[in-house]
Amino acid sequence: MYIQEEAHVAVHWTEYPERVETFGDLSSILATLDNHDMEAGFTADSFRNERGRTTAYTVDFYNKQYRFHPRLDQMPGLERLLDRFNIDGHDTLTLSQFRELRTRVANALKCSRTEVDAMTFIAIEDALDAAERPPKLPVSAQRPFEAGIKTFGDLLLSVQGVEQVVASLRATADSMNNDPGTGHWRLQAGMYESTAEHKDHPAFPFLEAHVNRVYGVFDYANLLRVRGEVCAIRQCGTRDVDQLTVEQVVSVLGCPGAPAVHLPGAPTPRQTDAPADGALATATSAVPEPNQENVAEQSPIVYTVSDVRDLMRYQGELARFEEWRQRTYKPVSSMNEFTNRAHSMALNAPQSGRLTPERAVELSVYRQLVKACRATLHKELDELALLYFVGEVADSHKRNIEAMWPLSLNEFGKLMDGLIGTNGAGVANGQEIKTSEKTSVPATSTSTQNMPANNSETGSPKLARNIGGRPKLGKGPKTTPQQNALRNVYVLIRAKYKPGVGPKALLDLFRNDKDFRTRVAEADETVDRSLFKNAIAWIKDNPDQETQSGNVS
Repeated sequence: MYIQEEAHVAVHWTEYPERVETFGDLSSILATLDNHDMEAGFTADSFRNERGRTTAYTVDFYNKQYRFHPRLDQMPGLERLLDRFNIDGHDTLTLSQFRELRTRVANALKCSRTEVDAMTFIAIEDALDAAERPPKLPVSAQRPFEAGIKTFGDLLLSVQGVEQVVASLRATADSMNNDPGTGHWRLQAGMYESTAEHKDHPAFPFLEAHVNRVYGVFDYANLLRVRGEVCAIRQCGTRDVDQLTVEQVVSVLGCPGAPAVHLPGAPTPRQTDAPADGALATATSAVPEPNQENVAEQSPIVYTVSDVRDLMRYQGELARFEEWRQRTYKPVSSMNEFTNRAHSMALNAPQSGRLTPERAVELSVYRQLVKACRATLHKELDELALLYFVGEVADSHKRNIEAMWPLSLNEFGKLMDGLIGTNGAGVANGQEIKTSEKTSVPATSTSTQNMPANNSETGSPKLARNIGGRPKLGKGPKTTPQQNALRNVYVLIRAKYKPGVGPKALLDLFRNDKDFRTRVAEADETVDRSLFKNAIAWIKDNPDQETQSGNVS
């Protein structure tokens, strides 16, 4: 027996139903209401079904225009859709607003308006949530190595799997054309890429640095080139290389700073000459075991002065990010505002470099810098204070400051020893002051006792001559960063000064020099004629002081 399916009957607005659950019913109600206003007009009989009942909506009039007020508790799911698409129809909903909502829902679900009209508000909300939910990753991609990455072959598979999943997530985001939920997919891709398991391997920083230096970006394609490089060094096949541990591969490549790993019966790393088998056995047997005293100082990662600078920059950015977070916090916000803020914080939060604050406090050189900064500059260590200390060490050893950043912290600590102490910069144990001429002067020397505070004629700082050295502006145990910066400014002026040139001509010469203005600001001075007048007086008082690149920090 054939039973004809009951056709959907359009709902007229005058019926005043108690519940409205589908897009089609709400569309019919709003359309008939709008047509009734234009054709028949409103009479008392139009509102007969509203009396004495709890209906899904009410209709009233304002300035000779009808107003449709939905009761959201009688239209389950509609409020969430209005919030999701930022449509202000909670109190008064118009036909144009409803059509805009239906169009945006159809675009998000990639279906027709007819299909949308047949769905309930709750079903549409569930479908939108499912569309924004990340895909279920294959088991091999979720946790490919539960026991950890041990061999180079494991590392290759991990990098390849992560790249495939991230590419799939980002392709899905690109196909959405910036529809709601696009940021969620991109955030998932970024989180999966940043938390990849192979990045937690102790030897990963050395391998990544080698790939970046030789081949470029660290990816699966360049990692295959590294495997070929190791095959050429060891004169073996790819299967043998895949069975090596990551530490052994890094050792074969001779990555700087990586701990040496002995490979029995294999060529030694290319950075050293291969000794005889007997010599190798003797050398390896002579290596002492680390004791408990120095085990805390030993680390597979060799940190440099540049890593400390990156840490200072990270801490500065983190402080500014925290200040922004506190400033933009709102106790009450909509769901859309809360989601956008969460995505923005996740994507813009600063990320630390190789050296983290937790690892830095374990390094003796870093702790020495912190103590010296508190004792000398009376503040916490930051990027400017680190630049000041590095400049002092570079100036004392006649080096360029750019050559100091690649130094390991152990090498920098040896250069810094005796120059920067916890009792003040330039003071070693409160006994001696080491100058750039490699001479020692007692801290109570008459060269500092007889030092005048200012030049009475010019008003510029003028220091007496150190014993065995040239006059040094801004040098001594009580020098300040401003005095040191002013000395640098005078040295810059000396480089371009010619006899007979006055302050006005020098002012015109340096007026547009941005680097010069920055150094003047560090000295708490202003670029005016008085500055150049004082500089000329200092140059004349110190005719024997040479202008060298090492004098500028």
